[in-house]
Amino acid sequence: MLKFDHAKYKSQSAAEYLSTYGWAILIIAVVLAVLYQLGVFGGSNFTGSSCLAVSGFLCKNVVLNGGGTLSFVLGYVGSQTLTITGVGCSNTTNAPSSFPGVGATLTSEQNFSASVKCSLPSQAIGTPFSGTLWIQYSSGSQTGLVLKVADIRTTIITPKPGAQLLSPVYYPGDLTVVGGNAYWVDGNGRIMKQSLTGAPGSNTIFYNLGGNPNYLTSDGTNLYWTAMGAIQKQALNGAPNSNVVLCNNQNNYLYGIVVYNGNVYWPSYGGTINTESINGALNSNAVLATGQGDPQGLSVYNGNLFWVSESYDTVYQMPTTGGTVTTLASFAPYSYPFWTTVTNGYLYWVNYGDGSVNKIPIGGGTITQLATGQTEPSYIVTDGTYVYWSNSWAGPGSIQEESINGVPGSNVTIAVRTRPNYLNITNGNLYWSEGQASGNVMSIGVP
Repeated sequence: MLKFDHAKYKSQSAAEYLSTYGWAILIIAVVLAVLYQLGVFGGSNFTGSSCLAVSGFLCKNVVLNGGGTLSFVLGYVGSQTLTITGVGCSNTTNAPSSFPGVGATLTSEQNFSASVKCSLPSQAIGTPFSGTLWIQYSSGSQTGLVLKVADIRTTIITPKPGAQLLSPVYYPGDLTVVGGNAYWVDGNGRIMKQSLTGAPGSNTIFYNLGGNPNYLTSDGTNLYWTAMGAIQKQALNGAPNSNVVLCNNQNNYLYGIVVYNGNVYWPSYGGTINTESINGALNSNAVLATGQGDPQGLSVYNGNLFWVSESYDTVYQMPTTGGTVTTLASFAPYSYPFWTTVTNGYLYWVNYGDGSVNKIPIGGGTITQLATGQTEPSYIVTDGTYVYWSNSWAGPGSIQEESINGVPGSNVTIAVRTRPNYLNITNGNLYWSEGQASGNVMSIGVP
């Protein structure tokens, strides 16, 4: 009679099972450990939002607010090292047009937190949103690579945030935002720099060699500014005070500066419009127009310069190459047109004397008053959909918003502040300075 050895059979079966499936079990365990380390199993992932990442990436902790800011955590489990230079959000399957800088380096099993602006159909809590998340990155010798990393489905769960403090500043002046950093002039004659993701007040000195810097602009590579009688530039990634003087032969205040097609342009209170190549020799500047009173508020669009004259109560246009100066609009004395901005074939400007906000087609035409009864409107910017202006730069004031195609007078107040003045609009955020000893540089998501 054959006797069956149950103990031996069980032992042999277990050994065969482990030899057959052991590697699979080990691999699953390793993968689960990696996913756990990246936080994929965190409870915050199960909130009704989904972020379905492509192979090699993991996405979690998606939160969308009414201002369109999407916060998330992105994990990476690939074999290469990625340098993330920007992130973008699109409400289609196409790549976004811009990638605000983030500056993160990822190796396998690492993650990073970031936020990006998305275009929303509504700001109401509960509004659904579907879109795609993208990164701009470099790997090895390859730069400027663009990749869709996730499909997003979520809803707005928090309201649009109010004004946010970027930094307290002693008498802040003009400001600009580029490459994930804000730059501004302070009352000590310095230009300061701060990361948009840095803690409030975490700014560093960009330039402090004197000369009373005033107005700022950038071409994405250099920062350009006006000073007393001079135009200067410095690389955005350059060492502090590594500035280059383009010209120092100006004898008047310079109220505004723009850069376009390799040239920098500025108005002089001596009544001239001036230009110089951004790579020109010292004092190789040229005068494009004279007799302009006290020109200021210079802007540029499609090969044309625009500015206003307070003393003449007039708005002007001229080609960037020089030539005929065209009068676009004239106002009654003491209307005091002050600043301009341009988009979609229209010029917009504020009159701080008569309290109006106006627009006119480029080249001339009928003036439309978007708003009246404003209290000393001073600076104005546009994102192509809305115009924003600051009221009461000498006391209690506000930041106003109105659609470029809105019914005149339909502007709304988006922030009530003290002495708001200089403005900048970048990647869905509006920035401004508040000109007083206890001043601030502030931001708010728009629209």
